[in-house]
Amino acid sequence: MIDGDVNGGNRSTAEPVVAQPVLTQPASVPAQGATVGKKAGKKKLLLVGVFLSLFLLGGSAAAYVQFVHNSPQKIWDRAMGSMVKGVDTLSDLVRREPSMTGQIIEGSFSVSSPVFADGKFSSKSSGLNSSSEFEIGVAGVRLRADVLTISEDESTAPDLYLRAEGLSAIESLLGLAGLGDLELSLDELDDQWVSVDRTLLGELVPADSFDEESAMEFTDSLMSALKETMLSSDQDSAVLQIKSAIGKEDFEGTPAYKYEAEINKDNLLKLIERVEGVFTESTYTKDLFRSMDVGLSDVTDMFDSIGESADKIDSDKSTMDVWVESSGKYIRNIRIYDRTQGSSNYVDIGIPYSGEGDMIPVTVKMVSNEEDARGDIVMGAEMDLGSNGMKVWFNVDVEGTDGGVVAKGELNISELTEELNVQKPEDTIDIYELLGNLDLFGAPASSGGSDFFDFDLDSTELSLPIDDIEI
Repeated sequence: MIDGDVNGGNRSTAEPVVAQPVLTQPASVPAQGATVGKKAGKKKLLLVGVFLSLFLLGGSAAAYVQFVHNSPQKIWDRAMGSMVKGVDTLSDLVRREPSMTGQIIEGSFSVSSPVFADGKFSSKSSGLNSSSEFEIGVAGVRLRADVLTISEDESTAPDLYLRAEGLSAIESLLGLAGLGDLELSLDELDDQWVSVDRTLLGELVPADSFDEESAMEFTDSLMSALKETMLSSDQDSAVLQIKSAIGKEDFEGTPAYKYEAEINKDNLLKLIERVEGVFTESTYTKDLFRSMDVGLSDVTDMFDSIGESADKIDSDKSTMDVWVESSGKYIRNIRIYDRTQGSSNYVDIGIPYSGEGDMIPVTVKMVSNEEDARGDIVMGAEMDLGSNGMKVWFNVDVEGTDGGVVAKGELNISELTEELNVQKPEDTIDIYELLGNLDLFGAPASSGGSDFFDFDLDSTELSLPIDDIEI
């Protein structure tokens, strides 16, 4: 919905009246279907939480901004304040009752240089039950896989079922690579369901120690640090500060006001120190690092490295061009580049919001015009504030002296509106039967077991057509 709200009390007579497009905040969405438990809440919290920082710039498009006179400083201050309101709006979304009883995730990718490859993925999930399909093709080989998770009790780990098709083609490829004399029975496993009991998954995957309250406290502390520094117009704390106001200039069709901005190094170092404290003192991150076998000393070393890099920032060489939407609703684009080398190589962080609808987009674009690398890499994300739907995508087109990379892909997340009924497949074989006497995962040795994995790759020279290619 688009509204217009003009308050002319403080408007200069030299300034034209500007219609104010406003994205209204969506009403709270009640939970649909059966009550969603802690598992669904966890999924939604993690999903939104991952993108909350990404949408710090774009979140302001979700907040209502009242019109005041358009001086350059007022536009800047208004944009920063609006972004804080937008972040608060997104935080409120996290605290709502989950509106999705299930999720659909679909994605695809394609590569046309340096090799031809493509793939796709689709998944439907509700609680611990899910049905997923994968497909990938590369070097003339196409592999397809199905993965099912089935839980009789939502409080336990699910049983896992796996099936792959196209293994015979891989076996032929291994033969071309000089492994044809090995006793690999990949063909026997083609289109064969393999089951993994929930008790084995319980051993391999740590018990769920997710604490929603501590996770929310961590998110609040991190957002407070960013709002009071990255999104502040207070010169005593703001990291991004105005160096000069250039004037009105549209950015890719959006009426905007352009600024030259710079980073306040002292405030940036204070922010890094504050964020380090949030990560090292939070109960949520301590539990997370412990589960990942990451020590706090590793975390502090990482932040020390970030601080050392920040301390080397030379304001005489680096600069930022900032375009703020003309009425101060949000920052339209930030362009970062080395001033001493011109603006042919740069990074853009932008919000290509059209002014209509609940879909808030954010893009990151890296452009290079160096002799050994010409082209651009673009990544983007879109979040639907009305339904919590999400889209993430990338596009790479870079040409270098040693060849180029051309690739694209996207991932879409939406609500599952139908009931999910996952059935246990027939004619399955147990994972222990597959592994035979290899004694993986503590499996008991069995006489006469399969020798499917009974070979030594360390003593085998493996050369594939794409062995020297990195993507």
